[in-house]
Amino acid sequence: MEWALSNSDKYAAASISSFNSPVCYMALGGPARADVFREKWGLKGLTDADAHAYWKPAAIALNADRVRTPILVQVSEYDLPCGIDTFAALREQRRPVEMHVFPGEFHLKWQPAHRLALYQRNVQWFKYWLLDARYEDPIDPEQYERWSKLKEEAGL
Repeated sequence: MEWALSNSDKYAAASISSFNSPVCYMALGGPARADVFREKWGLKGLTDADAHAYWKPAAIALNADRVRTPILVQVSEYDLPCGIDTFAALREQRRPVEMHVFPGEFHLKWQPAHRLALYQRNVQWFKYWLLDARYEDPIDPEQYERWSKLKEEAGL
């Protein structure tokens, strides 16, 4: 998904559960995990000579200036550290991105209230960005104000 969002303008809106970044893969998992990623997956380390060229085509954090798609991120508390750099890069470039963090969740959201909120927010996000439609009773009463500001900042 990140490669597509970094290399295409064909998407009108997107929703993802987390970002994947070089920092996440190679730093936060610790040296042993980074070694596994290098050996089994062939990923480049952060300090490899060609690391930037390797990660550039797919990492949104390195392509934030090219991303035009509004992105909703509904991330678990566990996965949050993997997306901070990408979220910050997108906001720095005034790209339309919104992040919601689900406390007490790991990679897959399992708590019923969180799943319901996630589904409702997805529907409302896509209806807003694709159809310019608004619910009378949104999941968050301030979301449309935020989303309109994101749209204005991004020039959409």
